[in-house]
Amino acid sequence: MFALLPHDVQTAVRLTIKLFHENPQAKSLRLHKLKPHRQGRHRDDSISIAVTMQYRAIYAPTTTGINIRYWIDTHADYDVLTGRK
Repeated sequence: MFALLPHDVQTAVRLTIKLFHENPQAKSLRLHKLKPHRQGRHRDDSISIAVTMQYRAIYAPTTTGINIRYWIDTHADYDVLTGRK
């Protein structure tokens, strides 16, 4: 999915990941845990993170402390994936 993003969004993703590693509690990340939703297609343990105002990424933590980033796209597609629309 990353390779399909516009170049400026790829740059924003890299900066967001760097910020997350430096300070995972940074308010600008707008980090929040996703709630289970019967129409959603995300993992129940997923966490959403803001890349830009238009793009969001979703990751899932593992028991080994590694975060698996498994989705990134526009906020509109995020609403569909999480069952909000």
